[in-house]
Amino acid sequence: MLKFDLEGYLGIWWEVARYPNYFEQGAAFASAYYFPIEGGIGVLNTSFDQNCRPTSRILGRAVQVAGTTLAVKFPVSTTWAEYKIEWVSDGYVYAIVGNTAKSQLWILARGTITWGEYVELRRVCDSLGYDHKRLLANSDLIF
Repeated sequence: MLKFDLEGYLGIWWEVARYPNYFEQGAAFASAYYFPIEGGIGVLNTSFDQNCRPTSRILGRAVQVAGTTLAVKFPVSTTWAEYKIEWVSDGYVYAIVGNTAKSQLWILARGTITWGEYVELRRVCDSLGYDHKRLLANSDLIF
């Protein structure tokens, strides 16, 4: 079982790669900023275009429902979404996030990563039951 420290997870994460999804359609990549709020966690998601300019922002709320699973809700949604932190590196530098249905997946990092690190993170995704071939990579963060 993954040892998880919510406080260590807080802060900004950059989207290295993701499964295609309707709510990020048209975005080159995104960031997520997690911060403490009363009774939960604030989530500020920002989408960026190919020129790294912000194109949209949305502020939501998350609550830790069990271990590494958060329930996340944004004002445009009537339901809470499952956000399952599947894996985090030592020091919370990289994270792999998905859901129980394996229909959503994100590879997150605190900054840029090397191609070798990305390949290894894809292997971790595969070992967790995801298909890394479905990932859309953000080439601006992979060197």
